[in-house]
Amino acid sequence: MPFLPPLARAEGVLELIDGPVPIPFADMTCCMKDISRLNALFGGRLITMTHVKRLLADLPASRTITVLDVGTGAGDIPCALVRWARREGRRMRVFALDRDSATLQVAAQVVRGYPEISFICGDALSLPIRPGSVDLTISAMTLHHLEPDAGVRYLAELDAAARLGFIVNDLARSHIAHVVVWLITRVFTRSAIAKHDGPLSVRAPLHADVVVVGAGPAGSAAAILVAERGWAVTLLEKAALLPDEPPDGAGLLVPGLAFRRRRPRARGGRSISVVAGPGNQVDQGLPPIA
Repeated sequence: MPFLPPLARAEGVLELIDGPVPIPFADMTCCMKDISRLNALFGGRLITMTHVKRLLADLPASRTITVLDVGTGAGDIPCALVRWARREGRRMRVFALDRDSATLQVAAQVVRGYPEISFICGDALSLPIRPGSVDLTISAMTLHHLEPDAGVRYLAELDAAARLGFIVNDLARSHIAHVVVWLITRVFTRSAIAKHDGPLSVRAPLHADVVVVGAGPAGSAAAILVAERGWAVTLLEKAALLPDEPPDGAGLLVPGLAFRRRRPRARGGRSISVVAGPGNQVDQGLPPIA
């Protein structure tokens, strides 16, 4: 039994940086630079870069790499991408997207000397680029700003825009993480916004050991298989769920849920949290097995 109950999720609570009150440019600059510094000091940027290198490893050396950074913030990750490409002798174009024009002004100061980086002011839930128009899409510390229904759409947009795949690096919700971030923001940041928003960010993410994107036959079967082995699973589906069990013989063809006829024999199975369509979230026990 856990020593502490799970940390409750802060639902519908806006961080200052997401709120309706405009933030003075000097305060925004201080906050963005603090966040960039923390990402560098505590490995957040390194995690993203490690997975970027793996995904891009098989691309021909002669090909220009294209990357879309969604929710770019201060632009520190695009700069890190370009520095890596220069060291490797690779050509790269990075498109840094953020919905907030003031944030992009902060990023423009950071990326001076990096002509490989271009800025886009746009909505992550409706990316202003054609499907499959970049090699890779990345997201660092952005997903937790979204509620579950918007998160599903966000992931779908990242997936559609990229030819090779997408990388999402975000926070994990736990009591330990909450305490650690609270301490870090008190010691290593000057921004009052970062001190307020940092601990709140840890309470925002959905928690899952495994996330399965796409609740069709394969995704639903994978979610059940993993849940039967004791892992907490979140199953994401952009279509709306059908609320009732399908007729006999429908098998795995219902969007969002994989119905079977009898309970799994394995003990310790976890629930499957299904997030599907606008505002539609349900927690399911293990569905009956065929």
